Amino acid sequence: MAGVGTVAAMSSTPSVQPLPWPPEWPRARGRWYLALGWLTLLALVSFGGAALLRGGEFDPAVKYFVLFGLVFAVVVVLGYDSRVRRRRGQVRTAPDLTGRQGTVLPYSWLGFAGALVLTVLMALILGLAAYDLGRSPAVVAPAAAAGVFGAAGLFFLVYPAQVLAGRIVRGRLVLTPDGIEHRSWGFRSRLGWDGVRQVAAVAGDGPRIWVSAFDNRIEHQQRAWLAGRPPREPGVLIEGRMLGVDPVLAYRMLDFYAARPGMRAELGTPAAVRRARSGDFD
Repeated sequence: MAGVGTVAAMSSTPSVQPLPWPPEWPRARGRWYLALGWLTLLALVSFGGAALLRGGEFDPAVKYFVLFGLVFAVVVVLGYDSRVRRRRGQVRTAPDLTGRQGTVLPYSWLGFAGALVLTVLMALILGLAAYDLGRSPAVVAPAAAAGVFGAAGLFFLVYPAQVLAGRIVRGRLVLTPDGIEHRSWGFRSRLGWDGVRQVAAVAGDGPRIWVSAFDNRIEHQQRAWLAGRPPREPGVLIEGRMLGVDPVLAYRMLDFYAARPGMRAELGTPAAVRRARSGDFD
């Protein structure tokens, strides 16, 4: 993010005793292993089909088998990162948008990069389909078919274009002595500690952290299209599956500092990073 530089970094290696998983969050990893296994099989079938068809009558279709195989592979990586893998990202100190030092919990770089690669692959598939359909004598209305697929491909290019423009970024959660700054992929939220009503672990599409706010205390800024929107209710919603650190750590830190005003002065200092490393939130 422009204007933001890392000042210090320390590993957020979990303590010997893992932080307790909130009972409100689901732990159904079994079905995700099954889904990822099925998607892995589809990727292998796609790559295998490309190898079998290469050089034969259906050689023009080989590129689509390869590209769809890559799509399935990226989805597997994204699913593993967000649903199965135990995140071991770093908690570090860096300035927020105002220049105040804060403790930063970054979003997953793998999730961010994977979403970007996925949209580029889909745009490439649709662009190639538009080109092939426009040149095919077997298509009744080649121009119309090419236009439809070409427009769909351009739609998928909106996402990487916003990434290049800096509208969509990796995202991060910053805790400062003054409050919370949440930069999701496509929007930004700011909330002072005096505006926090409650911090709660809530169920949803994976682990979620809901920081409810008093009315008129929360600031939202939409930064991009097709990259998420701020919640309608006053508050900050953090999708744990998108974080690069353990979502339990993010929840415990938010709950700890929201309930203890006297400890907030350590945010943005090595003391907060050491607390994150040790899991000392009692």
